[in-house]
Formats: sequence, C-alpha cells, structure tokens
Amino acid sequence: RLPDKFQPGLLRGAGIAVNMLLRAVAARESSDADADIKPRRQVAALAYVKRKDGLQVLLVTSRETGRLVLPKGWTEKGMKDADAAAQEAFEEAGVRGNIGRTPVGSYSYTKIIGPGFALACTVDVYPLEVKKHLKDWPEKAQRERLWFSPAEAALRVAEPDLAEILRRFKPR
Repeated sequence: RLPDKFQPGLLRGAGIAVNMLLRAVAARESSDADADIKPRRQVAALAYVKRKDGLQVLLVTSRETGRLVLPKGWTEKGMKDADAAAQEAFEEAGVRGNIGRTPVGSYSYTKIIGPGFALACTVDVYPLEVKKHLKDWPEKAQRERLWFSPAEAALRVAEPDLAEILRRFKPR
C-alpha cells in the first residue's frame, strides 16, 4: 500500500484545489466569464548598464528550474506597471535605478504551476537603467544575477519574443 500522500484521491483533490486557486487568481484579475483561460499579465524589468565596453543587460536564474530570465512578476493593484517591474528587479536581482514608463516590448510564455498545470502569461518589459547594485536583497539566496551583452542574453533565454526584445534593445 502506498503512503496516504501518494493516494490518487488525494492527488486528484490537490489538483482540483490548485485549479480552483488558479481560477480565483484569474477571476480577481478580470471579471470576464472566460477569465480562467485568458493569458495573465506580468511585468518585467530589462535592467541595463552602459559600460565603456558596451551595453550589459541583467538576467537572473529562476527559482524552480535555474533558467535565465528577466526579473518579473505579477502586476500589482494600485501600483503602476513600471513601478511593479522596478520592485521585481529589487526583489529578484538587488538592483535599483531609473525605470522607463513605456514598455520596450512584450512576450508570452507558459508558466508551469505544478504537475499538469500551466498558465499562459503575457509580460510587458520595462527598461531599467541600473544606478545601484545592492549587496543584499530579498531573493539573493534563491537566485543568481548575471550580466551579458544583449546579443549574448538573447541566446540564453528560452522565449523567442524575449530574445528579439533583447537583440533590438537600445536604451534612450
């Protein structure tokens, strides 16, 4: 006999609970009847520094898979999207700076929530000129921050539309 935590009925119950949670998140973000199938919105910071040897952009490792990604997260009620992107850059990468108010592009990806559960997301990308690199930040122990040229960063991300944003990025 399998331990209780591996019983199919319990797993099915957990799956239903996760699905209900996803629907609640979707309903909170939109009042439409089809909210649970619409892509969810996220915001990201394309953090960069201008150096003598050229432009460098920041990628961080994701917590679950270690993939290289931009610092990103959910939009925040009562907070402008650009400010939410800047907050994600602080929390995930320990950088602060001047955030652009207009996205430089957007891309889509599928966020894996758990076994058998995925959520379509659309991410608006805001440029962030880095002015401060902090020694400590909230997710320091969970992520690594790495700097690349935009062309190199484009080769290291999984999402083709994000790679294109990185390739054509020219800060103002």
